[in-house]
Amino acid sequence: MTPRRPARLRRRDAFYRAIQRARLEQIADGTLEPRFAREFYFLWTLRAQGRADYADFILPSLLFLAEYELDKKEREEKAGATAEPLALPAP
Repeated sequence: MTPRRPARLRRRDAFYRAIQRARLEQIADGTLEPRFAREFYFLWTLRAQGRADYADFILPSLLFLAEYELDKKEREEKAGATAEPLALPAP
């Protein structure tokens, strides 16, 4: 009997875990700046203790997506607040 393929949700979870792991590795190398609070805490832990367990800073896929969407929304609001208002044409 051939082994079954992993379910779509499991593949998606593995994909988001891999993304987060890659981001943390780049943050540890110094090639990427932290973007989320947990990444800042990861960097702080790494500097304070000299090591950090990556698994402690990797979120389940739904929490990762929620964190990403919240950050995206905050960045859009910040960009919209700093943009100049459009001038209306004269009647």
